[in-house]
Amino acid sequence: MNCLLCNNTIDFKLNIKWILSLEKYKRDNVCKRCREELGKCKIDNACEGCGREQKKLLLCNDCIKWKNNNKILLNNKSIYTYDNLIIKKYFERYKFMGDYYWRKIFNIEFKNFITNNYPSKDWIYIPIPVDEYTMQHRGFNQVEGLIGDLPYSRVLKMKKLKRDKKQSEKSRSERLKTQQPFEYIGDKLQGNYVIIDDVYTTGRTLYYAQELLLKNGASRVCSVTLAR
Repeated sequence: MNCLLCNNTIDFKLNIKWILSLEKYKRDNVCKRCREELGKCKIDNACEGCGREQKKLLLCNDCIKWKNNNKILLNNKSIYTYDNLIIKKYFERYKFMGDYYWRKIFNIEFKNFITNNYPSKDWIYIPIPVDEYTMQHRGFNQVEGLIGDLPYSRVLKMKKLKRDKKQSEKSRSERLKTQQPFEYIGDKLQGNYVIIDDVYTTGRTLYYAQELLLKNGASRVCSVTLAR
């Protein structure tokens, strides 16, 4: 079997402890070298509002602006920094080229990260939806693919808007000017909710989602993303 990220052969070494455990053998689809490289781009010190990596555990300038605009900070948590060649390669292949199999690189790690930070007994999970055009052409919601069998609620739906640029093609200022892209399709909410997305960029999309959830009864709304 070859590593999905670098295509080098993955060596599997069986040990006595595993043989005696009678557990099913779990193969990693990424080699040890790539896992180590991924470890180097994990976020250590982060902004308390958005998860951006920074030296001081305080709010970044963007989150100060959101707070000054009367937003309740999302306290977003992320595993990886987006500004990394391996992570960018991953999203290019999985999200933009539509290789659904590549969800397997991170879905176990991402699910564990979500449930460790936001246990399912206390939080309800809501993945960011995608529009009809994306579903027709890519064939899947990349966020739902990442979280796999994690239970979630579909109470947000993309509005039918005139399609212009993809979010990934927009500049920072264009993203911030984006109009509310979601509509709420659920019943009255109760409790705490976690919005799940693949990448936190400006936060505009996530704050729009939070706005609708709070408006419809959510007590608290936070977010979690694979990358920041």
